[in-house]
Amino acid sequence: MAVFIIKYFRTRGVHLKALWYTGLIFLLVGCEYDQLDIENLPKIPQLLCKACKWIFPNARNGVFQGLAYVSTGMMIFHLQKYSLRIKFILFTLCMSASVLVFIIGNLTPFSGLLSGIAVFIVAIEINLPEKKIYTWLRKESILIYFLHMYFVFLLSRIWGHFTSDVYNLWLLCAILSTLTASIIIKLSKKPRFKWINEII
Repeated sequence: MAVFIIKYFRTRGVHLKALWYTGLIFLLVGCEYDQLDIENLPKIPQLLCKACKWIFPNARNGVFQGLAYVSTGMMIFHLQKYSLRIKFILFTLCMSASVLVFIIGNLTPFSGLLSGIAVFIVAIEINLPEKKIYTWLRKESILIYFLHMYFVFLLSRIWGHFTSDVYNLWLLCAILSTLTASIIIKLSKKPRFKWINEII
């Protein structure tokens, strides 16, 4: 959803920074969205919020979180042109702010975003020689990203008591997503399964 929103507005001339600022605002709204006590709201806002909750049960979606995360990733790409000193300063500020925000509480998505920025500031400095395994890992990473929530959904519906422990759920989804991604990539290389490349 976030990618669709960004592509739609970028093709209509909306600047990436505007989408980034909008994403950060939605991220902040999402923090309050999860804490919202709908039953104590006036009638009309209550109905609107219930309709929103029916579409988005929580803030972990392409609007409230995804827009901020994806647009931030696109912004980080442009940091490559800056000097190592500026990147180090940004890294230090982001990590410090991430810890501070985490301690304050109720703003965990911002903490995750800030620490993610810090990690990717380091990552863009890594310049590895091109190898087949890196291409494989990039493809696998993308597929894992898009597949993992399907496994979260299925497991939480089929095996609810097991998935009440978030660490069990995380581990099992990580294993299943990685295996499925590897199988899809291997199949896509076979002539009769070339159509998979059109989908992914």
